[in-house]
Amino acid sequence: MISKGGVGGAVVWRADGKQLWYGSQNSSLMGVDVTTTPIFQFGTPKPLFQNALGFWATDNGERFLISVPTGQTTQTPYTVVLNWQAALKK
Repeated sequence: MISKGGVGGAVVWRADGKQLWYGSQNSSLMGVDVTTTPIFQFGTPKPLFQNALGFWATDNGERFLISVPTGQTTQTPYTVVLNWQAALKK
């Protein structure tokens, strides 16, 4: 078991296989360094972000998109703009 103090979820490997990211029970996004050669070994889980309800990361782990609570009781719609760089060229 890699997670400490409970169950982890939404596990994602970094593209180079050197780190795992997962959500902890206390809503933290955790990172764990991993080596696979000559045998599988892992380091101590470290919190990367607090109150992370969900996440997406680039393959190299340099950028994260984190879903966090806002304290609002009503949902506010939001817009995600894809391919925004193409709009800059116009």
